[in-house]
Amino acid sequence: MKKIKEKIESLKLSFKKEILTIFIIDIFLLIIGIVSYLFLKQIIFLAFTFFAFVLFSYFYLSRYDDLLKKREIEAQDEFVSLLPFLKTFLQNGFSIYQAFGELKNFASEYLSLRLTRLINNIDIDKSIKPYLDFAHEFKSLQIEQLLVCLYQMVDEGNKDIYLVQYELLFNKMRDEASKNLVEKKRNMMDSLSIFPLIASALLIVMITFGVMNIVGESINGI
Repeated sequence: MKKIKEKIESLKLSFKKEILTIFIIDIFLLIIGIVSYLFLKQIIFLAFTFFAFVLFSYFYLSRYDDLLKKREIEAQDEFVSLLPFLKTFLQNGFSIYQAFGELKNFASEYLSLRLTRLINNIDIDKSIKPYLDFAHEFKSLQIEQLLVCLYQMVDEGNKDIYLVQYELLFNKMRDEASKNLVEKKRNMMDSLSIFPLIASALLIVMITFGVMNIVGESINGI
C-alpha cells in the first residue's frame, strides 16, 4: 500500500480520494450482486459481482504505473520538442545556464521542475554530474549524449563545433520520437483488442455458473 500511495502522490493525485473511489465502487458492485441474488435467487450474479470486483480493483490500481510511464514519455517528447528553442538561445549567445533558464518558461510544470533542479545543480556543481543526472531521468541514450555535448560546449568553449553535433543528436532524437509515437499507437490498438477477450471470458464464466445452477436445481428437484 505504501508503494501505491507514493505512486498516487507522485502523480499529484489525492490518495484519500483515490482509495475512497475504489471503496465506493466496490461497495456499489457488492450491493448490486447481493440485491440481484436476493431477488433472482441466482448464484451467478454473486459470481459475476466477484469477478467485476476483482477486475475493477486490478485495472484501477494498475493504471498508476501506466500513468507514470505515460508522464515520462510525454516529458521526454516535450523535452525533444523544446530542443530547437535551446539551440536558438545558444546561437544567440546565451550561456547553457541562461538557455535552460529561458527554456523552462516554455515547459510544462513537471518538466519545468526538472529543468529548475538542473539549473540549481549546475550552479552548485560545475562538473558533468548535473547534466548526467538530468539525462538519466529520461532513460534515453540520445539525451545523455546531447547533455554530454552541452557540457563539453561549456567545458571546452567550442560552441560552433558542438552545435553541429547538437543538431545531429537532435535529428536522431526526433526520429526516435516519431518511432515512439508509432509504437504508442500500436500498443494502444493492442490494448483495445484485449477487451473482447475479457468480455468473452466473463460470458463463459456466466454461462458455466448458469448451467451449474440449472443442473443443481434439477438434481434437487429430483
